Amino acid sequence: MILLASIVKKRMRIAAAGAAALFFVMLVVGRSSRPISYLRLGIVHLLSPIADAGAFVAGYVTGVPEQEVRALQEDSRQLTVARAEKAVLAQENESLRRLLGVQEDVAVQIVGVGVLSYTHMMGIETLVIGAGQEVGIAEGDIVIDEHRSLVGHVTEAAAGSAKVSVASNPDVTFSAELVPLGGNVLIRGLGGRGLALELIPYDTPLRDGDFVLWTQGDRSRNRAEVPGTRIFAGRVIKGAAASTGAFKTGRAVLLADPAALRHVLVITGR
Repeated sequence: MILLASIVKKRMRIAAAGAAALFFVMLVVGRSSRPISYLRLGIVHLLSPIADAGAFVAGYVTGVPEQEVRALQEDSRQLTVARAEKAVLAQENESLRRLLGVQEDVAVQIVGVGVLSYTHMMGIETLVIGAGQEVGIAEGDIVIDEHRSLVGHVTEAAAGSAKVSVASNPDVTFSAELVPLGGNVLIRGLGGRGLALELIPYDTPLRDGDFVLWTQGDRSRNRAEVPGTRIFAGRVIKGAAASTGAFKTGRAVLLADPAALRHVLVITGR
């Protein structure tokens, strides 16, 4: 270690002496830009061993190269941020569970997610949301808005994003209940926010303004695990009922407005 310090000190003395000599020559040469530029390059060349020696000594004394130190600092920063985000998500999830009346012993989580984009083509509406597999979102998870209205379900999930098919799209079907008078119905998406009410028992009341309560989706993997939640899907339209034998049909409109949403809530398994 003493020998190393001696070598470094000797290099620094030589470089300093050379720099002083070059500075003196600059004064003698005058203001010509070309000689001065050459001399500046010479000074930089002479002084560079000083910086190299200092960095070498620092690495030798600590035993850890500077790049590794910076990498460790960045890892520590990212870990701190991740812990903070996890704490915020946990607090948000508990608040949302209380808002929706989800029981404490029910093994689900409710994730608030921002909407990245909305598209509407040929009656098919799709949302892309800004979270996915990294927070537990998976295909089939139910998506609602802040008013507990059904928006749709997740059709694709990746790291950092997920795609949501709106509940009124033509390829969507789910079971529902008429509220407040009761009665089970089958809901089929018609596109453009329209919902077809099918397989309604003939003696089941169907009134204008009644609500349609979502009870089960053919793609949902969570409904059986979320007892007590009341998620509204649509509102019955006046004069839309028609009889077909022992059953009658009707029409409803989706309550949620997917085009206006900036945030949604995803009900997913833990």
